[in-house]
Amino acid sequence: MARVITYLALGVTLLAVSFPALAVDAENNIAEVRDITGVWTNEELGFELEIYGCGDARLCGRVVSYSKSSDYANVPKAPPREEVAGDQRIVGRELLSGFVADQEDGTKWKNGRIFNPKDGRTYKSTITLADEDTLKLRAYVGIPIFGRDLTLKRIPQYSTAGGG
Repeated sequence: MARVITYLALGVTLLAVSFPALAVDAENNIAEVRDITGVWTNEELGFELEIYGCGDARLCGRVVSYSKSSDYANVPKAPPREEVAGDQRIVGRELLSGFVADQEDGTKWKNGRIFNPKDGRTYKSTITLADEDTLKLRAYVGIPIFGRDLTLKRIPQYSTAGGG
């Protein structure tokens, strides 16, 4: 019986000594969250999207310019308070909202929403930083497996993360 108590005491002591080390590792992961703010583009969709902080450590994104030949040319105008460029209908519209950094992986953001101006629907979404200049945006219904990916490329001259 004394041997069991000794092993139990040793186990509790090891756990108590290990716990602070685990807490430090968790803090280090939080500190390594990558900065994805700046302007990103997708030539297929024909617009530039600014990703910015929008309170409570969340990220949002709005359209800052688009190509006149884009399929988005006929999308209804953003509300006047969001307009930034004359007759450009999609400019100023917030498409991304509510993304929070994944505390275990500093290259991922989760719990976000993406608005699709073509169908007027909002989808659940995640963002993954594939490399310093590439974002993978996943929009889905229900669970991520039932979704679609969109690749965005950083526009270096607008980068706040030193990408250019």
